[in-house]
Parts: sequence; structure tokens; C-alpha cells
Amino acid sequence: MRTALRLMFAVLLSGILTFPLAVAWAVNRSEVQELVGITPTTFSLTTSGRSEVRLGVAGTVYVPISRGPLGVVATVDGPGDPDIGNGDLASYITPEMLRLYTSLFHDPEAAISQYVDQLQDEFQQRLVLAIATLAGLGGLAAFALSYVVPVRRAPEDNAWRIRMAAAMVFVLLCTSAIAVLQMWPSSVDEQGEGVYALPALDGTVAEGSTTNSPVLRTLFVEAAPRVRTLISRQEASEEGFRTLAGTGLTAQGGNLVGPEPGEVAVLMQSDIHCNTSMIRLQRQVVTMLKEKFGPDVPALLAITGDLTTNGTAAEAGCVQSIGTIADGAPIAAVTGNHESEASAGQMRDAGMTVLDGTSVELAGVSILGEGDPERTELFGPTGLRGDLTQVDVGNNLYEEASADRPDLVLVHEAYAAQAFLDVGDMHAFLDE
Repeated sequence: MRTALRLMFAVLLSGILTFPLAVAWAVNRSEVQELVGITPTTFSLTTSGRSEVRLGVAGTVYVPISRGPLGVVATVDGPGDPDIGNGDLASYITPEMLRLYTSLFHDPEAAISQYVDQLQDEFQQRLVLAIATLAGLGGLAAFALSYVVPVRRAPEDNAWRIRMAAAMVFVLLCTSAIAVLQMWPSSVDEQGEGVYALPALDGTVAEGSTTNSPVLRTLFVEAAPRVRTLISRQEASEEGFRTLAGTGLTAQGGNLVGPEPGEVAVLMQSDIHCNTSMIRLQRQVVTMLKEKFGPDVPALLAITGDLTTNGTAAEAGCVQSIGTIADGAPIAAVTGNHESEASAGQMRDAGMTVLDGTSVELAGVSILGEGDPERTELFGPTGLRGDLTQVDVGNNLYEEASADRPDLVLVHEAYAAQAFLDVGDMHAFLDE
């Protein structure tokens, strides 16, 4: 027992003394690779007291946002699809790219926070790993050394305690100094603020930003008004559509038909693609159903994929909004070809039950489903995620259904449904 306590003390002390080194290691090695829209981007940390957007030869934008000395560096690899624009700087402000980014990042602060949260999670994981490694190795070394070089002292030797405390403070100061040197901004980080102001970003979360590139300054001057114009047009168009569609839904409320005794009402949804107008209108439908047929209608929301546009971190807020449509009712969902692994995690975080080829029971309904085996990049090709095809998914679900006899089967693609039903022509099947 005494040996175990001695080892635990050694590990704990080592963890405290090497904590600055663990922080420095985590800061320098935390990195997240994500898509911003369709643009591959690497996010990392800097201790320069600001954030940066690095566009390679195009230049760097310096953003006066940080948490203490820690800022975020977004290193942009360039437009994700060479067919958009010409693969050069002009690709960043083509009408297609501007429409894409104004729709995906209509609320930029919320979108940016998703990437920052991912980087924060990565930092925390690396910090825990570093602390565990340094504490474990240092503790074992100190424990072994205490037997090799035994320290003997009198029970009331206060001078010995003072010397040991001073030694530990000295070690802590040394590890802190080494950590500071490791985290000190590199020559790239120390290049200073940009010499060109970017007033086009005033009034945004990036207000006060500068750049070191006259080319970028010119691009921002040209792009910002176009983005604001697109946003204004989009807002006006969306508001007009929502008003018209909402009025139409209200007028058709009398045509709603509720479940018969013994039946369960299931609201089905697919391919919403982060359409905020559709999210609001579906909430209106759920409200109308509850007002007319009671709080248990619908009893369940079933989603057959493509909640997102490109499966990026920025779309987590959208997925959370979709999760509120059911107004507390359980949600069963499968991923579509536009979802990524990150999307599936976002769906679970939003309270959805993501089906993976097995049956679950929600609201008294037995549901079977599996996600799309294909993945489509926005403006890019479609390919298989692994070895399974649409036919494989349909056949696998049929085998499961033969044993479990579910009430509802969810797939994203009609080809999987076609294999599940074992029909050669879905049009002919549906026309029968």
C-alpha cells in the first residue's frame, strides 16, 4: 500500500512539474483539417495574440480575435474545385463561390464557432495525452530513482523540506521557461500586422482586420459589396417565400388528416440540405398538427438523409435546428450522400437516433435503416465510402427485416430501396 501511494505521489508531482511542457506540446500540435464550404482548410493555434487567414501566395489576413495570446490560424489550400473559376485568385469571388458562401455562412459567427470548437476539442485531447504521458514517464522515473538513490531525513527536518520545495519550484520554473520558448511565435507569426486596412470588414466579427497583400485588399473591396448585395437579396427572397408559403400552409390546415385510433403518425423528411426556410416551415407544420390532433402528433420524425450540404463543421448549427422540428418527439435518421462522419456525430448531438443497419424502437414504432454508402463532395464527384454498394445496403436491410419485421425501413437512395424490394423498375413498381 505504501509503495502504491509513493508511486501515485511521484506521478502526481511529475504531472504538476511538467504541466507547462504538456500545454506547449498541445498548442504546437493541435491541428484540424476541415472543409470551409468546398475549400480544404487547416486550422491550428498561434500564440501571436491574433488570428490569421493564410491564403498562400495571395497573402494573409490578420484578424484581431484571440483568447489571451491564443489565436486560430486558418491555412486555406485554395478553391476546392478547379472547375469553379480558373483556379486562381479570381476563384474566390466568382458569383458561384459568393452564392455558396453567403448561403452556408449566413450567420458567420455561428459557423466560425464550430471550427473553433473542433480545434478546442483537439487541443484538450492532446493536452490530456501529453499530461498522461509526461506524468506517467516522469513519475515512473522519479519512483525508480527514489529506490536507486534513497533519501534519508529526520522526521522533523524542516531544512530538508525547504530544499525540496525550492527544488520543485526551480524545476517548475525551468519547464515553464522551456514551454514559453516552445510556444514563442515563429518568424512567420512575428511578421506583424498587415499594412493594409480592410474597412470592408467593419461591422462584422472580423472588424479591424488588416492584410499584408494589396491584392487581397483590392479583392475585399470588390467582394464585400457583392456579398452584402447577395445577402440582402437572399434575405428578401427568403422572407417573401416564407410569408407566402406560411400563409399557404395555414390556409390548408383544414385538409390535415390525423391518425386513426391505433395508428401512429410519423412525419417524414429528406434532402433538406440546411434550408432554413424549410426548417421553419416544417416547424409550422408540426405546430399545426399538434394544435389539431394533440401533443402526440406527430409521434416520430423520420429523416432519410441529406440534412447538410457538404457535411462540414459549420453546418452543426443547422443540424441542431433540424433536431428542433420534432418539438420533443423522437427522431430516427439515416445519413445521406452529402453527410460526413462529422455530420453523423452532429446528428447524434442533436438528439437523433442514427440508424446503422439494425432495428430500434421509437414511439412504439420498430425502425430499420442504414446510411448511404456513397459520399458526394459539393460540386465534386460521388464515390463509395467503403466496400458496400447501394445494392448491398438494400440486400442487407432485407435480411435484417426478414428476421426483425420492422414497421418502417429508412434508406436514402432509391437504388437501395429497389434492391430491398427486389424490383427491376421502381417506376413500374410505384405505378402498380
